Amino acid sequence: MKLLISSIVALLAGILSALLIPVGEGVNSFLLHLSSLSINIGRYIVFPMVFFSLAIAVCKLRREKKLIRTVLITALLIAASTVLLVSIGVLVTIIISPSRIPLIVETRSLFDLADQRNTFMSIFPQNMFTLFTGNSNVLLPIYFLSFILGFIMYRDKEVSEPAFNLFDSLSRILFELNMVISGISPVFLAFISFSLTRSIKSIPDRAMFSNLILILSISSAVIILIAYPLALYLTDRKTNPYKTLYNLILPLFHGLISGDSFFSLSILTRTLKKNLFISRKISALTLPLNAMFAKAGTALVTSVTFLTILKSYSSLEITLYQIFWVILFSILVSFTLASFPAMGVYTALYMLSEFYSRSHTGLTDSYLLIKPVVPLLIGFAVLIDVATSALITLIVSRKSTLE
Repeated sequence: MKLLISSIVALLAGILSALLIPVGEGVNSFLLHLSSLSINIGRYIVFPMVFFSLAIAVCKLRREKKLIRTVLITALLIAASTVLLVSIGVLVTIIISPSRIPLIVETRSLFDLADQRNTFMSIFPQNMFTLFTGNSNVLLPIYFLSFILGFIMYRDKEVSEPAFNLFDSLSRILFELNMVISGISPVFLAFISFSLTRSIKSIPDRAMFSNLILILSISSAVIILIAYPLALYLTDRKTNPYKTLYNLILPLFHGLISGDSFFSLSILTRTLKKNLFISRKISALTLPLNAMFAKAGTALVTSVTFLTILKSYSSLEITLYQIFWVILFSILVSFTLASFPAMGVYTALYMLSEFYSRSHTGLTDSYLLIKPVVPLLIGFAVLIDVATSALITLIVSRKSTLE
């Protein structure tokens, strides 16, 4: 409760400071650097914590004969949530009908998709030790190696027990360190909310994006306040789903304000363990996997935004073909964004623009239309991604407990 209250106070302080207190360019630049530093500190412990905790989780789940089932259930929930959320977003878009955004001239952004192309190739580098010095946005190689080590630890307890104990000890130590770091997260939120508010404040002609923001706000409310509580109720009718949702307010704030899935992973790990009593073996397996691939919120924001872009580039109504094309490609592209914890929406929109322009001329740079509101779009996407990650982990945990 104290952490939640202090986080809300910090958020308000950051927002009000950005709105009311005039600062010079030098001070503003310094505060923006502090915002970036805050996200770095929030992510600081995530990779090593995943590495040591996942191996223990895999070994324990394999000993209990629950590993394959847990992975399959998680994968099915990731796929189902992505399809469901994109459908909800598109339905809300059709009902409200996006208003056209005036075409503006923007400088083309240079996208480096090397990380995306090399995500799966990086699982097997020529030197395994380079995994620990790789890109800070690419978690999959670390996840895969830890999974394999945990899988092997199961085979010979006498040989693997010393390694198991070492990994277990380091996992617990790193979890405690994560508790300390997440405990000072209100300081981070103050700087990050200041930076985000300044970005929003500097958007020219914010009113022309109001309809898009309205659609995303309604979609988010329907998902977080109706769809997900209903799913929680159906999986456990003895627990009030809104009480569970209340306990998730803090990680949801982190997702919305930071726009970074890995930054949010730190506080989400703490919340699920301390407030919702999810076992380490479940959260250690599912949460990192969700942070990489459970991009249902990103897919939703991508589909809604791209339909708005299509509407802006044409005087005609959006056709059924365009709707189904956007649904399909938003879902498919979302599964390729494991190496984009913070810029997933913008990257996905760039990819959809490239794909769509192959059969429709003049839309190659259409994603630039929404460049001014990218921070807001990313915030909405990660907010729903964090909620989705928490929901999947809770359902998997309840399923495992029943078994």
